[in-house]
Amino acid sequence: MKLSTWLFSAFAGLAVAACGQNAGSGKTLEPMTMGDPNAPAKLVEYASVTCTHCANYHEEVFQQLKPRIEAGELYYEFREFPTAPEKLAFAGFKLVRCAGDDRYFDVMDDLFANQIDILTAAQQGKAAGELFKVAKKYGMNEEEFNACIQNQEIHDHIEAVMTEGQKLGVNSTPSFFMNDEKLAPNTAWDVAAMNLVIDELNNGGGAPAATPAPETTEAVEPPADETTPETTPDPVPTSTPEE
Repeated sequence: MKLSTWLFSAFAGLAVAACGQNAGSGKTLEPMTMGDPNAPAKLVEYASVTCTHCANYHEEVFQQLKPRIEAGELYYEFREFPTAPEKLAFAGFKLVRCAGDDRYFDVMDDLFANQIDILTAAQQGKAAGELFKVAKKYGMNEEEFNACIQNQEIHDHIEAVMTEGQKLGVNSTPSFFMNDEKLAPNTAWDVAAMNLVIDELNNGGGAPAATPAPETTEAVEPPADETTPETTPDPVPTSTPEE
């Protein structure tokens, strides 16, 4: 799928650098991970920067799992899976990639933290300005930002990641796999249940796809998943970034 016309028209007032390859530091298209790759427990998340449930998960659950990553007990990989408004999600993921591998998760956190403002701006045709605010925090100028948003190589990579996810049965976000087994939402959203799975794997056990939460722990009700739409809404940014 080639870049849609809006990507060019939305940023037509900016100078364009060749392919945006100079944006960010150490930018590659490698999988983005945290922790020790030799950890017994390996968690893969498919999520979208425009998915409100994904933002909630990272705030409410993932932050509590980070100590297990830092302790070498859990290895984490994030995989891009754009959801509605899909074109805005692609733009956000491109920004994350262009900022550089060493800043990937910092920029992702920033987009999640500012998600409501970005989505609101998109409804008003001003998403470009909100995204550029984030880009400037990580040293990107207008030329680099514009080239990044128009980068077909990154676009194709994200699309390939999403296609691979669909082949694995991902049809909503966030979706999780622990050691290649898809996790049930009631497990993924329950910190205690996730810690049990991680403990079992670190003690040589297997990873059940739907480990129940302990009886002494109040069950967490996961929100309804955000699915990939059959048709993509088009709250296209129509203004150029403002300094």
